[in-house]
Amino acid sequence: SEITTTVQCGMQRLLGGDWRHFVGGLVGNNKDGIILGASASGSVTGDNSVGGLVGVNGVIKNTFAVGPVTGNRNVGGLIGLTESGRGSELVESSYFDTQTTGQDTSASPAIGLTTSEMQGDAAIENMPGLEFGEIWRTVSGDYPKLVASSNSDAGGGSESPTSVVEEFDEDGNDNIEITELGQAAQALASGELTFSEFGQIGVEFIM
Repeated sequence: SEITTTVQCGMQRLLGGDWRHFVGGLVGNNKDGIILGASASGSVTGDNSVGGLVGVNGVIKNTFAVGPVTGNRNVGGLIGLTESGRGSELVESSYFDTQTTGQDTSASPAIGLTTSEMQGDAAIENMPGLEFGEIWRTVSGDYPKLVASSNSDAGGGSESPTSVVEEFDEDGNDNIEITELGQAAQALASGELTFSEFGQIGVEFIM
């Protein structure tokens, strides 16, 4: 299955469908993918199965969407459509801004919040699933940012790989390759890795 590890995104991407169907702020058709620790802020427009983050869900955890979302059928603030047989348990700790997306609901158990509830220190109380301090950090007057992207923006460089990253860096080149990420995903599925640990590996993969 496809493994998709992403960071914050401010543009519309249409993957897995044409411009009208399966449209998402990050991924269009994610039914066989994994998205961990991501956000989308771009404007999303389509016809059917349109979501602020994805058009069709797969495994989605630790995410949020804030961009305007418009469509005609199966439209949601975070996810447009949950396919039959794709359990809602695949989506955890994920949120959307009901004011900026223009949507009150979302497919699967995504949580709708107001802008003020998602920004600054209020996010810690209202978005506890984002694991602040490890993967996300709050920003005064703005939405949360990934810790890795915040370090990069500040010019401080990336942190040294943690022990769990070194464990999966089999070739010892200080970079996580796609095959190593796949092995980490299997370890996550089997319970050998926690979601937080997998998030650290994912951050090293995209850097």
